[in-house]
Amino acid sequence: MRFAPNEYYHIYNRGVESRDIFLDNTDYQRFLNSLLVFNADIPMTMRKADRLELTEILSLPKLASIVSYVLMKNHVHLLIRCNDEYNLAKFLQKLFVGYTMYFNAKH
Repeated sequence: MRFAPNEYYHIYNRGVESRDIFLDNTDYQRFLNSLLVFNADIPMTMRKADRLELTEILSLPKLASIVSYVLMKNHVHLLIRCNDEYNLAKFLQKLFVGYTMYFNAKH
């Protein structure tokens, strides 16, 4: 999917059958970390990010600009500014697939 550069998008994602996607504080923290790590415009895993300082992660080129977010128990709202027509889709795929893999392995 292609997005329009410099436009803002409201992204919404929820659990299957509206089931909870955050069961404890660790889940919330993992998603917040994922917002930073998977927005990097380089191949990045959570393990690799654990070895970096926060300032190093923040200094990496970003796939999209996160304006705001709301994490609810069973869904997520993101307001994102598209930097490039292809990179927003790449970021969303990395973010949601990465969190889903974590959640399924943990729970």
